[in-house]
Amino acid sequence: MTPKTRDAYEKWLLKHYATRTARKYLNDTLAIEKYGGQPPHAKMKLQRLRDYRLAWDVYSAFGGPALSSPRPVIPDASSWNKSENRRLRGGRKADATKRLRPAVSFTKDDYWDLADAAEADPAPAARIVAVIARTGLRVGDVLRAPLGDLRAAMKRDDGVVTIIVKGSKPVTQSLRGGGASEKAWIALLDAFRKAPSGWNVAEALMETPGASPEAGFGAYERVRVKLERLGKESEVKGRVHLHRFRRTVMTGLFSSGASVDQVQKVGGHDRAATSQTYADESRAVESAKLLKRLERKR
Repeated sequence: MTPKTRDAYEKWLLKHYATRTARKYLNDTLAIEKYGGQPPHAKMKLQRLRDYRLAWDVYSAFGGPALSSPRPVIPDASSWNKSENRRLRGGRKADATKRLRPAVSFTKDDYWDLADAAEADPAPAARIVAVIARTGLRVGDVLRAPLGDLRAAMKRDDGVVTIIVKGSKPVTQSLRGGGASEKAWIALLDAFRKAPSGWNVAEALMETPGASPEAGFGAYERVRVKLERLGKESEVKGRVHLHRFRRTVMTGLFSSGASVDQVQKVGGHDRAATSQTYADESRAVESAKLLKRLERKR
């Protein structure tokens, strides 16, 4: 990469991404050229390959001169033996959890404060936060939704629309469930009323055709940064991240008496076992209430 190309790429990154993210993409892209697309160290090689591939894709979206290295290839982990698995994953055992922090939903007060703050904020990114807060959809699912389909669904009495969710899976949703979720969808469409129907929500947010809805790209980062700001303004304690809304909604449904089948429908899960994982917190609260029955009446 020539110095001229590097400078142009850096300016482009800073225009589309947060400063920290832009620097990471730039450094990873430079590392791809330096090391031929292969991480120089064995530790965490798999994660670094994923970083490299994402950086390679971001550079391709920039449209500069082709990189000297081909797109990094992620190896098929199913063929690894335990030793290879442990080495390439950075020392973890094959069956060890990859989650660095335990998943936990928002408290009720924090959830309502964040959802209300998002609905009161006129910024387009805040309208997206409001939708994921009220529906439990993943942010990427909302970002990849075509505006034309959402507008057509809102004109229907039942509000039915098919959204392509994580894993390229079509899931049927209704935008007219009534209450806060319907209001959130209406507010989102109002925020993007001037955007072409051929665009998806990510393109409308970035005001750029072809904008990616995937994590790490500009649209996703704008929503993430907006949520962080809403969290600070609402004085929410603890870590504030997008997926906590999904967990909060699913856990809340269990606590309100919803069945696994009902939560599976809301979450768009392929398997009931996936939905069941969200029941842990609600079961813990229920257990605590049951234990009160053992207390002596005074």
